[in-house]
Amino acid sequence: MKGRIVDLGRPLGLNNRLSAQRLGRRDDAGNPATYLSRADNVDIDDAGVIRRRRGFEVALPGDAHSLWADEQGACVVLDGRLLALGADLSARVLREGMPRLRLSYSRSATGALVWSNSAALRRVVDGHDRALAEAPPLSPSVTAQGAGGLPAGRYLACMTVQGPDGESAPSAVQVVDLPQGGSVAFTAQVPAGRQLAAWLSGPNGDRLGLAGVSASGSFLADAPAETGHECPTMGLSPMPPGQLVAHFQGRLWVAAGNVLWYSQPWHEGLTDARGNYLLLPQRITLLRPAAGALFVAAGKTWRLDTAGGALQEALPYGAVEGTDTPHPETGGALWFSPRGLIVADAQGVRAVQQEALTFEPAELGAALWREADGVRAQVTALSTGGASGTTPGSQAGAVALMCAEVIRKGNP
Repeated sequence: MKGRIVDLGRPLGLNNRLSAQRLGRRDDAGNPATYLSRADNVDIDDAGVIRRRRGFEVALPGDAHSLWADEQGACVVLDGRLLALGADLSARVLREGMPRLRLSYSRSATGALVWSNSAALRRVVDGHDRALAEAPPLSPSVTAQGAGGLPAGRYLACMTVQGPDGESAPSAVQVVDLPQGGSVAFTAQVPAGRQLAAWLSGPNGDRLGLAGVSASGSFLADAPAETGHECPTMGLSPMPPGQLVAHFQGRLWVAAGNVLWYSQPWHEGLTDARGNYLLLPQRITLLRPAAGALFVAAGKTWRLDTAGGALQEALPYGAVEGTDTPHPETGGALWFSPRGLIVADAQGVRAVQQEALTFEPAELGAALWREADGVRAQVTALSTGGASGTTPGSQAGAVALMCAEVIRKGNP
């Protein structure tokens, strides 16, 4: 029996909500058209043209995860090493001994690339991995000494480290009681290339001024401190690491479990732990600035317009962690949710696939923006693995095309 060719008409994309008998349609001109219930390894453009997905080859063999790129560079963790990738995929080692934890990246206004994996929070500057801020001094000790010029009284004292990464958060404030004509000895462990800054109040005072600095890790304060030069980081502490990082309105934002921390303005390494945080009802799975707001998902999706402002509900459901990307053309963003692809831009926040597609639950993902063969699309890979921060599988990129409504599941 000779086969019969059936013209289904122009493909309209995927639709798994319709039964097979209802996939056929007519387009605006009355010509035959059809939805597809499944499409593997193909791209479908807006005109309905179907192309086979291009093949691929291994460029960097090994155990890879946390691939990231923007216009200024790219990074990946390969075989336990954080690498910077060139345009020709040449690799330069930034950091050794990386645990198998997913990284989140964010480019700051200064060009530094901040990254965190829930265990560390660091940055890449001029091709070198370094601390986000100077660490506070180790083993700080403050003791009362004689033979000085300080008046009698009760003094407050602390220390900071000054270096290439700015001024650290202070050590814990200590109390020193001095007789008339005493002095105060400061000692701490200070890394090479840094200096110790000693801060001291006046007698029975509560405002700490600069007593002096030392490259040796010790300083003897035997004269009143500069009360006009107060410790600039007093009351601050280092920003904690987390599973997600983002820059918004001159601050660094870090999602650590269900806590959203934000830094001091233009001082991304330090925060005020007394108030620079928001508590969310569950683990935060989205942290993405777009269209003048910061979008945060934790069971639901909210928008935040400014630090210290109120969270405003944007969607009654959350987001799949790791699937967000900026939209390179609109200044908005895209991410994947339980109802498919979400677009956030100046026109609002909307689910663009929920009328046609349903999806199995996913907890982790990876995404990128791809332009190839005339198709511009958000490309997403989904996994049902737990969101503990570990990276399942060994795939570094994404393998499912969502904007063109073609999906093939894989591990991010």
